[in-house]
Amino acid sequence: MRFRGQPLSVEIYDLDARRWNACDVMPAILKDSAASPWFNTAAISKILYIVEQVSGVTYFFDPMSRIWSELLDLRHNKNIFFSVIGIFGVNLVLVGLVGNSENVKDVKVWEVKGKSFDILKEIAIMSKELVEKLKGEDASLNSIKISSIGEYD
Repeated sequence: MRFRGQPLSVEIYDLDARRWNACDVMPAILKDSAASPWFNTAAISKILYIVEQVSGVTYFFDPMSRIWSELLDLRHNKNIFFSVIGIFGVNLVLVGLVGNSENVKDVKVWEVKGKSFDILKEIAIMSKELVEKLKGEDASLNSIKISSIGEYD
């Protein structure tokens, strides 16, 4: 690694050439976030997606072009206060907590269209009973995690 002291640098290792290749630096907002645990990542069709879970700020990285996308926002609904991304089949999905941490109204899942980040459709909504179980005895819910796996080419 040649970028000592440059925390936003990105390099990709070329297995054929057996060397590191420099890429665009990471967007500054990813460095300025409070902590990496507030990031969520997913990879599909050889693209790496990163979302800051509280703000919904999203970027993607294309390793072929070695370029980061412009700032994107997956929060198509202003009532989503926390979100994560994952893979379902061959699609990117957004899972969002709707309401606020003291009063979660819904947990919803939307299918997201590739690089345009258009929300295609709502594909799932958690039942009220399961939302209450997820909250537990505290009756509040301020984050959620998911694990998913997609289909591989």
